[in-house]
Amino acid sequence: MERKLKHLEFIQTAVNRMARNSFVIKGWTLLLVAAFLAFIARIGDANLMLIAAVPVMLFWALDGYYLHQERRFRRCTTACARWTNPISTSPWTQPNLATAV
Repeated sequence: MERKLKHLEFIQTAVNRMARNSFVIKGWTLLLVAAFLAFIARIGDANLMLIAAVPVMLFWALDGYYLHQERRFRRCTTACARWTNPISTSPWTQPNLATAV
């Protein structure tokens, strides 16, 4: 049981790290876009505003990746919490049914 709790703690640490990374990505996006738009306003060329969409799209994709990974780890946590095998706490291993008889 102690191994299972340690495994769940490890997974939860990874989920928290992904959530923190997602939050940091959003902060960097806001900072870069605001700085870029201020630079464009100073230059006065409105055609460059479309370039501000590039970091938004890149950070959006990166944030989506972190959210996807976070959801996968949360499913892993659920699977591990339901796991009842006292020998192995890994939700990815299946018991050998041939030797279980």
